[in-house]
Amino acid sequence: MSNHHKHHRTNEVRNLIRAAIGNLSTVDTMIQDQQSCVEIVKRLTAIMNLISEGRGVVAKDHVASCMREVSDQSSADKIVNDLSSMIQNFMPSSGSGSHH
Repeated sequence: MSNHHKHHRTNEVRNLIRAAIGNLSTVDTMIQDQQSCVEIVKRLTAIMNLISEGRGVVAKDHVASCMREVSDQSSADKIVNDLSSMIQNFMPSSGSGSHH
């Protein structure tokens, strides 16, 4: 099984990423302009949601593609390892974040 496969929802993911990038640029301007912290946090939350949605789309696409590629036990084992790694990345990390 190759590490490369066709991504079926490329445009959807790219649109989400572009929206997140646009919002990041807006947040940068908002911070420079000393705008409301509440509004900045709202915008950052929207960015996180866009990224999370994009991550979900890529993960679902990967799972769907992998299931089509299973041809032998070693392929199945690799898929299980890949999925396990992906699931681990979806779980919130403990102890992350900064403190003032």
